[in-house]
Amino acid sequence: MKRMLFLLFVLTCSIHSIAQSFKDGRNTPACTACEQLFKSKPKEVQFGIRINPDGAIVFLTNNTDFFNKLFTAPGDAITVDLVRKSQYNCDKPLPARTIPKGEFLTPVYLSQLRNKMKKENDGRIAIELGKVPAHLQKEELEGNLVVIKNGVICHYMNFVNIERSLWELLPMGLFADTLMNRKTSGSFYARKLQFTIPFPKSKSVYNAADIKPLYDSLQLAGNHITQMDIRAYASVEGSTELNFQLQEQRAASIVKALQQYQVSKIPGNITTAENWVEFFDDIKGTAFENLTPLPQPEIKKRLQDKGLQAQLEPVLKEHRKAVITIYINRNNDLENVTSEVLISKFKKALEEKDKKTASAVQREVFDRIADNRLAGNYLDKLEIPHTKENLFLLNNQETYRYQLNPTNEDAIIEKLEGLLKLDPTDKKVLYNICSLTFNVWKSDSGYIASADFLKEINTLAKLGIPSSLVKRMLINYHIVYSEQTYRRFNYAAKDESIGYILDNYEDLQLTDEETMALAKYLAWYSRRNDAIDLLQDRVKRIDVNEDVLFYYINLHLFTPEIFKVPELRTVVLNAISINRPRFCKFFNSTGNGGASFQLLDAEALWGLYCEYCR
Repeated sequence: MKRMLFLLFVLTCSIHSIAQSFKDGRNTPACTACEQLFKSKPKEVQFGIRINPDGAIVFLTNNTDFFNKLFTAPGDAITVDLVRKSQYNCDKPLPARTIPKGEFLTPVYLSQLRNKMKKENDGRIAIELGKVPAHLQKEELEGNLVVIKNGVICHYMNFVNIERSLWELLPMGLFADTLMNRKTSGSFYARKLQFTIPFPKSKSVYNAADIKPLYDSLQLAGNHITQMDIRAYASVEGSTELNFQLQEQRAASIVKALQQYQVSKIPGNITTAENWVEFFDDIKGTAFENLTPLPQPEIKKRLQDKGLQAQLEPVLKEHRKAVITIYINRNNDLENVTSEVLISKFKKALEEKDKKTASAVQREVFDRIADNRLAGNYLDKLEIPHTKENLFLLNNQETYRYQLNPTNEDAIIEKLEGLLKLDPTDKKVLYNICSLTFNVWKSDSGYIASADFLKEINTLAKLGIPSSLVKRMLINYHIVYSEQTYRRFNYAAKDESIGYILDNYEDLQLTDEETMALAKYLAWYSRRNDAIDLLQDRVKRIDVNEDVLFYYINLHLFTPEIFKVPELRTVVLNAISINRPRFCKFFNSTGNGGASFQLLDAEALWGLYCEYCR
């Protein structure tokens, strides 16, 4: 037994040393053809290395044609450089950038590559290259792709993980009495308002009298708040922990004060942060700009100086505030009416042809079902004669049914098409049909011809649907159509659709979430610079959505040296202030939810990591 183990050890070492012996042939004549091929590679062609939970190391690609152009000779091979996160230790110098950075697997040559080739469910080609060696199985690892041609290394690449999204469409809403918008939490709203409340240095409690001028100025009377999101900011001096506690007290006090103007409970989300974004922006070009490159703890230490703090107080006082977003619906004076009385009110409204009251009853019943205060089939008790004069109410009814159970678009579309027999030109019904068609069309390109669907969308503008809503639909049309043409390898048509989106999105008032959805779409097609441009202005605002902020950083991780730039460092410090663990997670392995720990090869990121994440 001992002799067999010894022979196995010798054999393993022998194979390992062979794998390590390949020389770097990049930028030599032996690799000229390979390098030119990679330079001409379409951006749509992608590679990857995946390490499965069972230790299998897998090469991935989405394009067999390019694979066959790259690997042509029997001696062509792939190996993987296995790199350990433990190589990056803040108490030691950065590891040298050598090849291999870690340990090579035994190469897999062309004949084996073709024999092991399998197609995965998402259409990608997968080739298992080997297993993680026993001595590395407890390590956090990443695999770098190594292409061998003519007996030398001709291409070497590591990977940065970036979240991308193909089918995330811009919200279009559905028309009932008004356009219904759905928050990601599932609640509905008609309007969204945003405003800012400054915090005096010593004030932490707000009452109804403090809020009354704001309440009146926003004309909230006659409406009810369905949700309120508060982002409370502290100026950067003082203890971070105490700053956060103070901001939470202030924010909770504002919620309590507004609650006094409304019977139903106002759901609220509160997040707190120190206002580093505006601090760095406001000291730019002043005598205090020398604070900018310093680490945050050092800046706080210097601000303990009462003299410096007094000099900066005119700046700091502007940074103590809350940015509040509220989502509202109109009141309908039916909140305290019993469910039985609602039915009789609806019947009476129909008899008197009082569409306003009938519509208000429909909405109240919908709200109660959505809040689980009524059974899901209660809408059926609101019986509506199938006539043209009731088309408005019939459309409401189908819209509410779908919003309560948004699963079967086909069935709702069929019912709405039945309503068109009452009036083929009803713009709300036609809009709803187009809006619902997207979810079917994106999974079944044969559901409707692309040219016919485009014509139906453009017709909406002629019927009086606001141009901003039509343009949203057109952008969504091109999001879906670009993927359909991409799958047919019609890259020119795909790029034309992307061009339309880039030329037209600025005409819309997009939320942070919607802007990020577009950025993920652009990243899907390797349009990273366009995605960065899309988010550029958003991340400079203190009320930027946290997901947008971190996605913007993620996009820049492809060029890590840029983190030396002061403007980007400010963005990073804002992200760390809002959610430090999330920032540090970027430096997990690609298989462990991170972007890549090999990003730490860049000194700027290494410094940030060792300061905030070790």
